[in-house]
This record gives sequence, structure tokens and C-alpha cells, in this order.
Amino acid sequence: MNIRNLLMPYVAQTLIGNKSQRFQRQVTEMRRYINNTPHTITFYHRINDPYSYLLLQAIPNILNLFDISLDIKVVIDLPSEVTPEPELLETYAIGDAHQLSEFHDLNFPENAHPPNREDCLLATGILLQQQGKANLLQITLEVTEAAWHFGSTTLSSCANRYGTTNQESTIKTTENHCKQLIQNGHYQSGMLFYGGEWFWGVDRLYHLAKRLNELKINKDNIDWDFFNKQYATFYDSYNTLKRRPKSNTTLDLYFSFRSPYSYIALERTFKMCEHYKIPLNIKPVLPMVMRGMTIPIEKRMYILKDAKREADKNEVPFGKVCDPIGPGVERCLAVYSYAQEQNKEKEFLLSICKGIWSEGIDVAGNGLGKLVERAGLNWPTARTYLKPSNPKSNDWKKWAEVNRQDLFNLGVWGVPSYHYGNTTVWGQDRLWAIEQAITNPSTL
Repeated sequence: MNIRNLLMPYVAQTLIGNKSQRFQRQVTEMRRYINNTPHTITFYHRINDPYSYLLLQAIPNILNLFDISLDIKVVIDLPSEVTPEPELLETYAIGDAHQLSEFHDLNFPENAHPPNREDCLLATGILLQQQGKANLLQITLEVTEAAWHFGSTTLSSCANRYGTTNQESTIKTTENHCKQLIQNGHYQSGMLFYGGEWFWGVDRLYHLAKRLNELKINKDNIDWDFFNKQYATFYDSYNTLKRRPKSNTTLDLYFSFRSPYSYIALERTFKMCEHYKIPLNIKPVLPMVMRGMTIPIEKRMYILKDAKREADKNEVPFGKVCDPIGPGVERCLAVYSYAQEQNKEKEFLLSICKGIWSEGIDVAGNGLGKLVERAGLNWPTARTYLKPSNPKSNDWKKWAEVNRQDLFNLGVWGVPSYHYGNTTVWGQDRLWAIEQAITNPSTL
């Protein structure tokens, strides 16, 4: 094991552990108290971002429940390196937002079309002109709906009533907002920022509400149904649900050993397939950075911290991390072929991923053998799949590339992604959508 991999698990555990989180929160609240500043959430909004629009509709739930103020910062152009497939994202986000809106009883029409750049600039200028107004949230919702052509009003009507900044000023101000976004540790719109922590879209409102509730600033008793909805899936009442007849439709899971979210989703995915008697086809792919994509440090740090929250919520051990990038991933993919032959894919994935993301085991070194044997496999035999003399040692390169192409053909590029019948979703926080597809035959 090299020095980097030797130290990494302990550094990661320190950075994202619960003790560190509690300390950082205490420091933040102490600083706020000393400076006598109110509890304030900052919302980074982008006019043509579907997730921003959904969050706009959900923010009143937070403001009504907690004694907290809202600061809205509008952005337009985000760093290109954080969005490796912008065209795919635009198309996918619209469909995903529509599905999210139905799940959370929000509004986002099917087959919506994002506003063009000219309309985005105009709408953004209107909102900047209204900065500081008490009803800015309501105006932001109205203007955003006008830009998307969702409401009865128009952008020109909004501009006449509210005024607008000139284009040069609009671009300069939003560039400054984007710099603040990055300096505070993020890279994307549709984000809420409170006390050094980021909360993405409606998907992470549970974590924000939980933190604010711990501060005891709630105005009334909290109805957790809205915030907890995505987590309240089949596994909460696993023993009480009626089992369904065996399905002939296969669930495809696109998976990466370097994706913490893939690991967090594993056990729930296996339980869901077992419960509904769904055949599961696991399709590993290379990590994004091993496919030529770049991931800035801000994105990596956010992913680790967010994954820790999601892991804790789903009772998945997480935090002592040893990044398998490079040789570690390649070795896992090579031995996965052996696990498949022995019908031990599930045991292998659970053992390997727990080792990587919870136990700090270096799969690029001798640690791999221990994890392979824990999965019920023979390490001396598995090790032969790592030797160039074995004709099967490079098989993974072919099928991993085929899986990658299949993933892109479905209109997604990240993991974990799922495909079942006519439903394709990206993210461990979309298992509810797969369950809906399984239980609704009309989706096939």
C-alpha cells in the first residue's frame, strides 16, 4: 500500500465523520451568534434549471416551519467542467423533474422546453432588479414560470411591472454569484446553503429540515411526510407488503466501484429485486474520471459529504474511504468476471464496496484478497484473473465499454443508473421511481 492510500481512510474519516460535522456546526452557530446575524438560507437559482424551479415551490415549506430568512442569488453560466454532458443533462433533467413533481405534488409539465439564453438573461435581470424586496420569492416563482411559459403571465409583462437590469450588469452580477457559489464549496444551481452545508433540490430537504430542527427554531410541529417521502419506500414495510408474481422484466443496474452512491444503493436494490422477484442485471462501468471526464475538488468533496448523509439515513456504514481509482477499479472489474461465473455477484459487490467505502481497504493492494474471500470466493483462483497470461484477464475492458455505450444510449451517463421497462433513472435517490414502475404494469 502506498502512503497516499495508507493515509486516505483516516483523512476521509476525519473530514466527513459525525464528530467533524458536529464541530463544524457548533463553530458556525457560535460565529452566527457572536455576529448577531439571523438564521439565513442562501438559494442559488438558475432560470433554466428544472430542479431550481421545483425547489422554488418547496422552499415555502421550510420558511413556514422554521424561523429562518431566505437570500436568493441568481446564476446563469456555471463552470463547464462540472457538467460533462450538458445536452444529455438538459434532456434528462426535464423528464426527471416531471417525475419528481408528480412524486412530491409539485408542478412541472411533461415535455417542457427550457427558456433560451435571451429569455434567461431577461428573467435574471428582472430578479436582480427586485433584490431586497420582501416578496422576492413570490416574484422569482412568477418570473421563472413566465420564462418557462408555465403560467399565464409573460416575461415582457414581468419586465414592465418589475423593471430589469441591463445585460452587462446582469452578467457581471451573476458571475460574482457564481464565484461565491464555488468559494463556498459547490458548483451547481438548485442548491440551498446553510451554515457551511449544501442541500441539493427537493431531494435533500430532509437533511436541511433535520439540521434546522436540531437548532430548535421550528415554529410548529413538523410534518415529516414531505421531507421523508423519498426514503419511505418498500423497505420500510418490507415484511408487510404482499409479494408479487415473478416478473420477466429485468432491472438493469449501471454501477461503478468508485461511486459512493452506487454502494449506498446496493443493499436496497438487492432487497427490492428479491421482494418483487425481479431479475437483476448488474452492468459495471468505468468511473467518469477513467472515461476522460474531470471532477473538480469542490465536486468530489461535496459528493463525499452528501454520500455520508445519505448513507447514515439509509443505515449503510460509510466514511473510512480508500479511493480505488486506477488499478484498484481495474482489479475489481477483472475479478468481477470470476464472481459472475460463480453466481456471487451480489456477495462480491457488497464485500468489495464495504471495504472501499467503510473499512478503508486498498483494493489496489493485498486487501482485495481478504474481500474476495469474505464474499465466499477463492482468492488463489480469483487472482488468476489478474494475470496477463489468463485470456480472461482483459474481458472486463470489452463488456465495461459495452455497458458504457448502453448507458449513454439510455440518455444518462452517471451511476448508479437504473433501467426497467420504459423507465430510466439516475441516482440512488430514485429507487422509488423504479418501485413505481415495478408496481405499475402500464409503465412496461
